[in-house]
Parts: sequence; structure tokens; C-alpha cells
Amino acid sequence: MTSNTKIRLLIIAAVTLVCIYGIIGLPTSTAQLTANWRNNIKLGTDLQGGSNLIYQIQMQDAFKGEADTVIQRLRDELTKASIPFADMNRNEPTFETAFRSTSPVCPRPGRAISAWW
Repeated sequence: MTSNTKIRLLIIAAVTLVCIYGIIGLPTSTAQLTANWRNNIKLGTDLQGGSNLIYQIQMQDAFKGEADTVIQRLRDELTKASIPFADMNRNEPTFETAFRSTSPVCPRPGRAISAWW
């Protein structure tokens, strides 16, 4: 063996011994050895036989989906009530509806009304 290999092996052995000392110390009995082993080594959730799940909701996507559902319901209801509308779409923070109506319900017949929710 070359001297370079011997130095590497000594460094590896020294680091290993320091790590073992850090985990179990210098026990005087086997009972103290097992106590040190149990107190200093903490098993993770996977090694304890469990699991850890983290659920995350992408709020922006949830709001977009809800807005799309509301828009579709509004379209269906307006069509069922025979209320003409020009356009209904979703912009990022809000959605916009443009109505064109000649009914007496509309404050200005024949003009577009935009409503933001």
C-alpha cells in the first residue's frame, strides 16, 4: 500500500470512531450501551413503520375551477330564462359578463352592461 492510501484509511477510521463515540459515548455496561443507542438514535417516520402525507391545495387553480363552474351555471340559467348575453369569461381576479338586452329589466335597453363579481 502506498502512503497516500494509508493516510486515507486512517482518516476514514478516525471519522468512523468519532461518529460512533458521538452516538453511543463510552458506556461502562451493555445496559448503558443500549440506553445510549436508544436515546441518541431517532428513527424517522418511515423507519418507525408510519408515513407522513402533506396535502397542498393550489388555491389559484381551485378558484379558477369554481369560477368556471359558476360561469357555466350562469350561462345555463340565462339561456333557460331566455335572457340574451354577449359574452361571459373569466379574467384572473374576476370574471366579466356582458349583457345585451331589450327587456324592461335592463336599465338601458340595447346597450351592453358589464357586471364584475
